[in-house]
Amino acid sequence: MSTPTSTPSFVSQELTNILSEYEYGIKPNSIKISQSTKSTGENSNFQLCLLENIQLTISITDIGFIITDAIPYPTANEVNNIALETVNKWINHPFETMDALLLTTSPKFSEIFHQTLFNKLLDLQSHQQDVDN
Repeated sequence: MSTPTSTPSFVSQELTNILSEYEYGIKPNSIKISQSTKSTGENSNFQLCLLENIQLTISITDIGFIITDAIPYPTANEVNNIALETVNKWINHPFETMDALLLTTSPKFSEIFHQTLFNKLLDLQSHQQDVDN
């Protein structure tokens, strides 16, 4: 697997992508970027909350995205313990993409992701039928 090295610009770009590309499938305003490390100046850790009210701490590394911690979201009224146990099984497991991480750990994200994809395919099909007519 060829992945970019965790340079400050790579990490910054990945975090920017996460903020824009995945906001529909995570708890709004839940992304928090950790302070940079003094030795490298990199921001390679961040937190986000799944729609299941589970806060993940994620590290961006040379081998992908790694969940380093999973806890109930501090302001959540309710957290499904089975969902938390499922996420905990994936701690320290590298994911090549954020899609893979979120699809694996969040059934609600997966549902929204697949529905969004399905809607886009329907739109594409409808557009193609209009062009063909």
